[in-house]
Amino acid sequence: MTVTPLQITRMMAAVANDGWLVTPHVIQRTGLAGSRTSTPRSAAHRYPPRKIPGLTAGTLERVREGLTQVVASRRGTGYRTVRLDHISIAGKTGTAEAGPGQQDHAWFAGYAPADRPRIAFTVVLEHAGSGSKAAGPLARELVQSLLELGILESTSLAER
Repeated sequence: MTVTPLQITRMMAAVANDGWLVTPHVIQRTGLAGSRTSTPRSAAHRYPPRKIPGLTAGTLERVREGLTQVVASRRGTGYRTVRLDHISIAGKTGTAEAGPGQQDHAWFAGYAPADRPRIAFTVVLEHAGSGSKAAGPLARELVQSLLELGILESTSLAER
């Protein structure tokens, strides 16, 4: 199967937001919603999300639980390299074959916070090897940076 990082990010966003497929688009401004620098409201109306037909709440619940356990469970492939104590992250590590004689591509795709999703993302490192060992730490660093910028809010794992 061939997919792009953008397609995987759309998939993760759809899992996180109850099955709504978001259409990517180019914007003129960025920032937090409601701020003076935020994207104009009209941009969101031009690209309304579409519900994915046939995707049930039960299926989404099971997929979300699996994605959460990848990072939260001690047996998960992302536990040691992606997990942060102060925010829940859901996602999937991946290793994609690059071809004969080439090192594999490393992937991590996910969303955060796992319990109240605000952002979906994909990290791809070409010819970097294992997804958990190479892409996982970069995904953790991304989420940590979003926390420091105030785009995401931390939650104590003890609160869950």
